Amino acid sequence: MEFLQGLPTISLFFIVYFLRIVDVSLSVVRTIAVVKGQITVSVVIGFFEVSIWLVAVSQVITQIAHNPVLIVAYAAGFATGNAVGIRLEKMLAIGAVGVFMISEHYNQHIVEKLRASGFSVTTLRGEGFEGPKLVIYCVCPRKTLRRMLKLVKNIDASIFYAIETVSEYNSFYVPGNNKKVVV
Repeated sequence: MEFLQGLPTISLFFIVYFLRIVDVSLSVVRTIAVVKGQITVSVVIGFFEVSIWLVAVSQVITQIAHNPVLIVAYAAGFATGNAVGIRLEKMLAIGAVGVFMISEHYNQHIVEKLRASGFSVTTLRGEGFEGPKLVIYCVCPRKTLRRMLKLVKNIDASIFYAIETVSEYNSFYVPGNNKKVVV
């Protein structure tokens, strides 16, 4: 990358900084894809991630004696890339979640509202500290989670809920079109 070596220090600083943001952001998303077992996505992202990283690290290593400020660009890009990667992954919202919900007074209304809105809902009988409870369980795409919680909280603002990542599933209903999606 000889063409980069002739650039002014400030230009190189920002190039290294932004390259690190991109490669670390990709690393965050790739790591989550690995955990979710998405092999193809992980391989493709990994290829670009390492290619970008090599360009950034080679500039720092070859010019560290003349431009030690590149260490700051490299480290700052790493730190910023983590935050950007987490936000990017949240925006992509890949995968599904399972939500357990318990309402003290509005269980049936919540179940009806969720089903009417296209969510697949299962109810279970449970036993709590204060006696019998109805547990509402819903598996939905992560992209619809906030909308689902808003529907529920509009009915019962004090509802108890717990969200868990679903690592494997074979189908769920997609809210809005009421069609079962088989994965």
